Amino acid sequence: MSWGYWGIVGTLIILVSLTLVCVMFLTPRETRSLPPKEKMASEAGTAVGHASGGHRQAA
Repeated sequence: MSWGYWGIVGTLIILVSLTLVCVMFLTPRETRSLPPKEKMASEAGTAVGHASGGHRQAA
């Protein structure tokens, strides 16, 4: 195989690995947890009440 071919293959490998490293550094490390069920229920009730309180209604 020619040197040009190996240069292209090597460059692609470097670019893919660099992209993966950048993504790993930019993603947040903290784990996201769901809020308690009580909080979700209270927020859902207020959101529905607020949305239905308007004077316009969808058909």
